[in-house]
Amino acid sequence: SIPPSSVQTSRKRKATEKSSAPKMRTLKQIATTFAQELHDQGHGHGHGHKHGHAHEGTDLSHLPRSDIEQHAVSSEGMEAPGLRISEAVISMLTKKETITLEGLRRSIEAIDAVGTEALGPRLVARAWTDAEFRQRLLQNAGAAAAELGITATNATSEVALRVVESTDRVHNLVVCTLCSCYPVSILGLSPPWYKSREYRARAIREPRALLQESFGLELPADVEVAVHDSSTDLR
Repeated sequence: SIPPSSVQTSRKRKATEKSSAPKMRTLKQIATTFAQELHDQGHGHGHGHKHGHAHEGTDLSHLPRSDIEQHAVSSEGMEAPGLRISEAVISMLTKKETITLEGLRRSIEAIDAVGTEALGPRLVARAWTDAEFRQRLLQNAGAAAAELGITATNATSEVALRVVESTDRVHNLVVCTLCSCYPVSILGLSPPWYKSREYRARAIREPRALLQESFGLELPADVEVAVHDSSTDLR
């Protein structure tokens, strides 16, 4: 038999290895780090100065900057594939002055702002309160949306917008089987599960099981599940 002390020592070793594993950083966190460096350069800060910013409610102002940065990294989530390459590319491009940290910051803010105008909820709310508008929205979504100054666009051109209505007899499910086509200008950035291979495959093959297992939605047997394929030209 294995002595209890050996088991505890093994567990402690595994816990130490896990805690010391490198943490992964998101692109936004990478950009924030570079932006902080730019901030420090502009204000004459050195790496050894005592930083006074607050970090998630923890007072670290008495620590050297290196300790503060390590605390921030340790608080981040696990590393995702490709992010170290992204960090290296960003570093190289800024050094070559191909991009600037300020420009990168503005781009990230623009991406984060997509969908924050709540254009989708405006359309739905109007349809709920205006029966005639609801009919126009179902018949010609693009024209009805234009009445409110709303257009569906992708990165390069306008796209056709279609609105479907779920009822007691039909439940609609939207999927992009090829990639992640989504009405970003109206609904904002698509959620991660929408882009997953599992969702894209199961939405076509077994939509009812997908709704039940992944979203906890169990539909009656007499309710039809209508699956709609979103594309570059039709959202």
